[in-house]
Amino acid sequence: MNFLSLLAFVALTVGVFIGFPLIQEDVGSECSALEHRLIRLASHDKVETALLKAFQGSFSRGAVAAALIDEKYPHLPRTIGCAAAYWQIVFNPDPDILIPKQQWYR
Repeated sequence: MNFLSLLAFVALTVGVFIGFPLIQEDVGSECSALEHRLIRLASHDKVETALLKAFQGSFSRGAVAAALIDEKYPHLPRTIGCAAAYWQIVFNPDPDILIPKQQWYR
């Protein structure tokens, strides 16, 4: 019975980790949820947020966030990387933590 309780807890935790961003942002993928969250952080008012989300839905559908995650977490699957980055943005709302710093050499 103890093993089943642990298994149920792990399943519930993984379900919340992966599923909450999809429900909260009303999208179909974790990377798209991350993009919606980043747009909301970057926008200054509700009209700007609505316009950016409309454009994001028509051209990206998570591709920009997926590219960021591929650079930041190259060894993680995109679903897990986007979900982890979403939670990172929830608890530390600074979008600069996801954008890789470029090294410029002369």
